[in-house]
Amino acid sequence: ATKVTLGTYFGNIVVSDDDVDENAVDNVTGAASTVHLIQIDNTANTSTRVFFKMYDVADATVGTTAPDYVLPVPAGVKRSFVSADGFNFGTAVSYGCVTGASKADTTGPGAAVKIVLIAV
Repeated sequence: ATKVTLGTYFGNIVVSDDDVDENAVDNVTGAASTVHLIQIDNTANTSTRVFFKMYDVADATVGTTAPDYVLPVPAGVKRSFVSADGFNFGTAVSYGCVTGASKADTTGPGAAVKIVLIAV
C-alpha cells in the first residue's frame, strides 16, 4: 500500500492511499485520533466484496491483530462512511483491506482499493 498524508487542514489530517491491501498501513495519523470520514473505492474489483479493517494500534498485523472497525464494501462500488461522532482511536490509526470479514483473513483484493480518510 502507498500512503500519502496530504497534510493537516483546519485541524484535520487527510490521508490518501491508492493501493490498500492485506499489508497493514500503520499509524497514519501519528497519534490518537478520531476518523470522521472514510471513502473506500472498490470499483476496480468488479466481482469481489472487500472489508476495510481499522486497528487502534500503532503496529497492526492483518490476520493476527483484532480489528476495531470492519467496513464492508460491495464489489464494484465506491462507498463513504461519515460519522459526526467519529471512529475513535485512543492509540493510533492503522488499516488494511481483505476479502473476508474474519479476523484471520489475509486474502488481499485482486485489484487496487483506494481510500481517503479524514481525521482529527
